[in-house]
Amino acid sequence: FFDYLNHVDGRKYFAIDTAEHLTDTNCHALLHELMAILQKYSWNLILCCRPHAAEAMKSSLSKDTTINEVIIQPIPQRKLTIWSTENNFCLPREEKLLNLVQRPIYLREFLLLPHDNCSTDEHSFYDSIWRNITNNRPDVDEALRQLAVRHAKSGTYYLNTDDFSNLSFSLLEKNILSQ
Repeated sequence: FFDYLNHVDGRKYFAIDTAEHLTDTNCHALLHELMAILQKYSWNLILCCRPHAAEAMKSSLSKDTTINEVIIQPIPQRKLTIWSTENNFCLPREEKLLNLVQRPIYLREFLLLPHDNCSTDEHSFYDSIWRNITNNRPDVDEALRQLAVRHAKSGTYYLNTDDFSNLSFSLLEKNILSQ
């Protein structure tokens, strides 16, 4: 997961994306310590997680924590159509991909594709995202696949850095992986 800081309207925010990873039993103390520090310095904490993990996220927080839940809904197709007309981009013709790009994170990735993206199908779309992540380098592709297998076998959200290869450390340096 990654985190970032932002100042909006004079208020300070600390956001953690894919925060469901913090519900891992090894991270409860870390999350509560982080919350205490942020509260001490008047920072607002934003935890972003997938809908299926929201309940676990809420239950891992302190009972005296105020939670304002915001669920980001898919963008209605009608609104996407208006945006595409106003901003001169085309929407995918394939229905599965069109449904996928209704989610803001995937819409962003879709708009980063070359302008002839209307004929892109879902499989090609995922391939293009993967190529961007790996920079079309077979060694990066292989390192990420090996890490994914280790991650799946470990049963936790995190991998021990002792298992990392030199390439994995270079991926950390390039922010392809995060600590």
